[in-house]
Parts: sequence; structure tokens; C-alpha cells
Amino acid sequence: MGRREIITIVFATLLQGIAYSTAAAQTTKIHISAPSKSLSWFPIHLAREKGFNTAEGLNVDYVIMKPQVAIQALIAGDVGYTTALGSTIRAAFRNIPLRVVMTIADKPLFALIVRPGISSVEELKGKLLGISSFGASTDTYARALLRRYKLAPNQDVKIIALGGGTNRVVAMETGAIDAALIEAPYNVMLERKGFQKLLFVG
Repeated sequence: MGRREIITIVFATLLQGIAYSTAAAQTTKIHISAPSKSLSWFPIHLAREKGFNTAEGLNVDYVIMKPQVAIQALIAGDVGYTTALGSTIRAAFRNIPLRVVMTIADKPLFALIVRPGISSVEELKGKLLGISSFGASTDTYARALLRRYKLAPNQDVKIIALGGGTNRVVAMETGAIDAALIEAPYNVMLERKGFQKLLFVG
């Protein structure tokens, strides 16, 4: 190998190192909060796994937190974005300076799953309904759903906040709750275990 070739290789290696250092220096760190892991935000996770974020100079990190906490973190600047859509909209109505910049789905992706033996929403009277957390979209939709069927939330049907989808799946399996408002893929998991989809909120 000649001297010129060695110099060329060294020079090319140096250029690669400089380019890498420059790219790393220009990478923007972004924190995004999400209420739970669910299939509804699959496109966002796909963008990260395929390197689309990196190609745009973004280092995106996802943090699971309750919607109420997420809004406070958003206001304080601890996170830059949140996927807690319902809570964000309600906060904006209270004149908190937030805005919705993007949505992925054109309708709610929650299903009402019930244990065997329940065949109508009205039959939930006196039963326990599991949601993710109070103030979250599951809470808002659960209350609206019950009122539509002339049932008073927390009077006719007790609403219980259980956290992410896996928690609600376990609660259904153990009989701790009678129904759950739950998103994909957890609704499909419950149906495969013999639970019934009463309706699709969307």
C-alpha cells in the first residue's frame, strides 16, 4: 500500500469521524410522554425503529406517565410533547398554552370489553369498569358512554383507574373488574381469552 493510499484512508477516516461528531452535536433530544404502550401509537414507534428520527437529527425518548402528570411535565418543559390527546385538549380549554399539532387516528380506538354473561351496556349497572387513569381519554369516553345508555358514572357503574393495558387485561382475567375500556392490541388479547367486545367507541 503506497503512501498516498495511506494518507487517503486516514483522511477519509478523519472525515467520517468529523461527520459523526457534527451529526451527534446537532442531534436534538426530545422527550415524549405517553399514557401507556399501545398499538395506536405504532407509527411513532416505527419511525424511531426505522431511524426516521435519527435521519432528521432527532433523538426521541418516550416516557410512560399518567396524563395529569404529563400535562404538568409539558407545562414545566420536562417533556416536549405528549400523546395524551384528551387531557391536552381539556387543558387547552382551560387556557393553558398548549396545542394539538398532529393526530394519527381519525376516531377513538377503544373497545368496551366485558366478561361472559354481560350482553348489553345496561347490564353494567352495579358492575366495575376499568380505565387507564382519571382524566385520560378512557375516562372521558367511559363516562360519555355510560351517560349515553342512561347510566350514572360512579353511581350505577363504578369506574376504576388501573393504569396501562396490561393491568386492565390482568384485572379482567382475575375477575377484579367486569368490563374494561381498552385499546389495541389488548382488546384483541381479551377477546381471544373468551371475553366479549360489546362495542367499539369509534
